[in-house]
Amino acid sequence: MWVDLRSPDPGTIDEAVRIIREGGVVLYPSDTIYGLGCDPFIPRAVRKLYSIKGREQSKGVLLLIPDLGWVDRLTAEIPPEAEYLINRFWPGELTLLFQPSAGVPPSVIGQGGRIGIRLPDSRFLQNWMKSLSGPLVSTSANRSGDAVVPDLETLREVFCEQVDLFLEAGELAERTPSTVVDMVGYPRIVRGGAGEKEIGAALAQFGQK
Repeated sequence: MWVDLRSPDPGTIDEAVRIIREGGVVLYPSDTIYGLGCDPFIPRAVRKLYSIKGREQSKGVLLLIPDLGWVDRLTAEIPPEAEYLINRFWPGELTLLFQPSAGVPPSVIGQGGRIGIRLPDSRFLQNWMKSLSGPLVSTSANRSGDAVVPDLETLREVFCEQVDLFLEAGELAERTPSTVVDMVGYPRIVRGGAGEKEIGAALAQFGQK
């Protein structure tokens, strides 16, 4: 199904919402790369996503959020450094790792007990998640351990028969995953990606990078 990222059709949004609420997995365009998504609060949906990706559950997954209110709901603590990065780089290409709150499903918590959160810079994603009224799992659309899939044709070949909905928006200009910063302890980049240079410069004022 085609989706216009700048002016998404309400019918497309409704179909994507239906699939997610029914426990399905959607392959969709984010503001960085194509990703696989599901409802983090439906265990069977998360298990299906891990199976499609061939990924160990211990690695956890990123959650995209529709608004900043979800940071408080998903995290146990928001340090001042995180507030600074949020104000500077969200919405955008920065993923922050926090200690999760008690209500976060164990299936989306990664190694070291972290939860990854990002507010994306995408009208389509914001509209979709607002209609869902909650966060969306986001993990790169590739087999675990493989490089990011370079083109739509390959994505179709690898995933089309396994996902419940494939939202296409053409080839994306950005093919780099988000930069990930661990906020537990001292802030530090644990995965370089989009916007890494600017994020690293911002972290330098805290004496870390």
